[in-house]
Amino acid sequence: MPPFRAVILFRHMEINVIVKPPFKKLVSTPFLKKIASKTLKAQAADPNSELGIVITGQEEIKDLNLKYRGLDEPTDVLSFYMLEENPENLTAADDFPTPPDENIHLGEVIISYPQAELQATAASHSVSHEIAFLLIHGVLHLLGYDHHEVVAEAVMKSHQDIAMKHIREILE
Repeated sequence: MPPFRAVILFRHMEINVIVKPPFKKLVSTPFLKKIASKTLKAQAADPNSELGIVITGQEEIKDLNLKYRGLDEPTDVLSFYMLEENPENLTAADDFPTPPDENIHLGEVIISYPQAELQATAASHSVSHEIAFLLIHGVLHLLGYDHHEVVAEAVMKSHQDIAMKHIREILE
């Protein structure tokens, strides 16, 4: 009789990417996944984390900004947080516990490619650099960071700067 073997299944971070058709040739899905993955790992996020990334245009992000923030204007990035208020709790929204074999859905990061392009031009860096920055910013929001108060903004900026250093080789 063969010895008993325990099978342990390890889940990995799942990063789902949707790039809307007008931008498919302009943005690399593997690039977005690397940025998000490195950001999550640098923040010691649960290895069972899952998030979605959408690259879209001005109209869609403007509609979402109006619907969810009451602002009738395009924006660069929106984050839709799916966890409860305490990210360390790591339970799904609506107080459903996350089964041990399922990923923890952090939320969605939606980026406007045209807005990123405008901001990249204004900042004199590449669109890839701007998208990486916006993605990091969005992921940090999903992990519970905010910038509504001075101290919180300084903490978030510090984490953004660290994450940008971690992904520098991807941008070059």
